[in-house]
Amino acid sequence: MTTNNTQSIVSHYKRATELLTKGHSGAVALSFDDSRQDLAKQWADLYSLIKDKPGDVEDATSKLITGQSQSIGLSLAMARCDDVTVFREFKRLLEFVIRINQGVAGYLSVVSVPNLHAGFLYMSTAVMALHHESWAVMQSLLSTPIEWFSQSERPLYSFGFAHPYLFHPEAFGRSATKTHDFYRKILNQDDLTATTGLRGELLLDEYLRTNFLMCLKGAQLIQQGQHVGMWADFGRFYAQRVVRLLDRAHADRPYGEGMSRSLGESPKEFFSELQARLKIIYRNFWGEGGNYLWESLTSWEPQ
Repeated sequence: MTTNNTQSIVSHYKRATELLTKGHSGAVALSFDDSRQDLAKQWADLYSLIKDKPGDVEDATSKLITGQSQSIGLSLAMARCDDVTVFREFKRLLEFVIRINQGVAGYLSVVSVPNLHAGFLYMSTAVMALHHESWAVMQSLLSTPIEWFSQSERPLYSFGFAHPYLFHPEAFGRSATKTHDFYRKILNQDDLTATTGLRGELLLDEYLRTNFLMCLKGAQLIQQGQHVGMWADFGRFYAQRVVRLLDRAHADRPYGEGMSRSLGESPKEFFSELQARLKIIYRNFWGEGGNYLWESLTSWEPQ
């Protein structure tokens, strides 16, 4: 595959999808290597222009993300094909992007710009996986720790949906809400909608349901005694949108089995723990002393 990022996301996506469906995962894996090189070059050029201009970070982030058409096309193709054979390369790309400014001095908002590209790749891939019922990729996204570093050389590990660099970035003042708004804005651009088939209200539905599933995974981990910080799209996965995810999972057996499997459970286990997990989400983020507006469901019963 070419490394020419002047090609559209659609063309990279179509080519990667063709290769994966024919079993040529090795070629796609090598293309992830190309994407790392392209990202490093584009970011070096962009950083030289904005390193002393923290007010330009949002525009710079948009340019960085939309300029990386290959990495986006590859990631979305992986999700569309439900192909976990290249997931390791996807994870390596995220970790490469997160590390690219390790130890670089300067404005934190500027230095953190590449993290938003990693966050966009993670979230857009998850939305695509949910939309196409690619449960193997979704399970990998929800259950694979991603390596990162803070102020020491010791590695830290966070699940993607709970990763502070991806959903709580310095570039956007640590605002998860602004970050999610930004990711959806990019996803609504023509090249992305032509690739995903998602736009407007349909995109919002799938995005919020994906975010809700991530919160349920976080609640599951909390039940298991793990400390998980979740930067959900707080208060805005409205009940009327996300309840349909639960209704379908209950009524449509194959869908319910797949969705539950993405959390490493059977449908029986998933629904037996659902009420407790909704309470965990409410208690941790909207309940006593919470900072966010609660406009979602606090309980669910099958129709």
